[in-house]
Amino acid sequence: MVIIPLLIAGYLIFVNKIVISIRLNELKNYLQETDKNEGGIDHIALIATYEIHKKIYEERMSQDDADTAENKLSSLSLPIQADKTESLELDNIISLPALYMINFNRRILGKPPVTLKRSDDRQYKVLDEAYYHERNFMFKHAIALYDKALENHTFSSRYRSSILLRQGYCYALAGYNDMAMKNYNTIIRDYSQESSAITASILIRYLEGFTLARERVLLGESNPVLKSRKLVNLLAYEHALKIIEEIEIKTAPSELPSIRYFKARCYSGLGDPEKAVENYLMVITSAPDSPYAKYSNRKLYMIGKSAGGDNKIIALSKNINKKLNDPVFEEIISTGKDSSADWNAIIDPITVNVPDSLKDKVENLTSNKALIKDTFLVIITSDGNTFKGKLIEKNIDYISLETSIGRIDVKRDKITKVTEQD
Repeated sequence: MVIIPLLIAGYLIFVNKIVISIRLNELKNYLQETDKNEGGIDHIALIATYEIHKKIYEERMSQDDADTAENKLSSLSLPIQADKTESLELDNIISLPALYMINFNRRILGKPPVTLKRSDDRQYKVLDEAYYHERNFMFKHAIALYDKALENHTFSSRYRSSILLRQGYCYALAGYNDMAMKNYNTIIRDYSQESSAITASILIRYLEGFTLARERVLLGESNPVLKSRKLVNLLAYEHALKIIEEIEIKTAPSELPSIRYFKARCYSGLGDPEKAVENYLMVITSAPDSPYAKYSNRKLYMIGKSAGGDNKIIALSKNINKKLNDPVFEEIISTGKDSSADWNAIIDPITVNVPDSLKDKVENLTSNKALIKDTFLVIITSDGNTFKGKLIEKNIDYISLETSIGRIDVKRDKITKVTEQD
């Protein structure tokens, strides 16, 4: 007689446990749905990126304010998280009647039946990988991953419209304006009920405006240095880099820090963080007193933050700032954590290294020793030419000087005499 009441009591306890699990699962789903809705801030970030560059191009925002704003946007962006639902072992014959009983009551109350199953995290991992590459300006790789995500037809219309939106943004920044327009128009036509449609209509206007502005700059007769800067601010990185590479060797020494800074911006925008880091460090080590050294160090920090993982760039930029004393940099690092630990669980982070050719210069800059003064050389060649300027680089093939007419690489087999000036 005692056994039956104990079995009934045990079963009721078990049912109660399932009910509690279901309620917790419903609460979790509600919070996740709220998080998805609030996640529209990433859509705002797409618009804000254009707006920041538009203001810089129109000279309505300083680089200091732009760097601060871009870092805040980056801090607000989070990787997409897969839905985590409560998973119960319901295969047991004892638990199934309890679930049937709960669903019977929910049917009477007009509520949908409970289905407890683990969601497939793999479909979200593709999105996380795509978003990671987008954050690191590797737009072509991100586009391919977003295409892969769109092959999954289990995503809701909210997710599909968001994927198309972000892919369109990647198309635009990769220079595929027609494909970007196609994505935006698809969203407006097929997903008009989603918030992504509003964002798409705004991005179309920005894209049209930036395209016209780029055409005006390219057709204009402004000097190449100014033209390249404007193109960078208009996100036309390929056009800007082509101009910069043509004028770099002819640029006056006073212009080199800015030229190299914008060259680094181009490499970063084209998804080549290694080259970007190299050029940013060239600016910092060759002209630490220039404002472009501070601009470059902020970008170094942002590269490290976006890449995540153990790339050492974040620590390096902090160490460099001990010499530069940039208050904007201090404000940037105070706005949030250095890098999201979530990225490590999503994807193997890209590795960003300091070039061997610059390691000694960086070490000299960041050491506690007094900074090494610039070296000025006078080089006489076998054909009677004399070159004077600041030493930039030495290797087995040539010596590079920063002269009044720009950088000059003097081949060692033509050098007859080298003397150092005070």
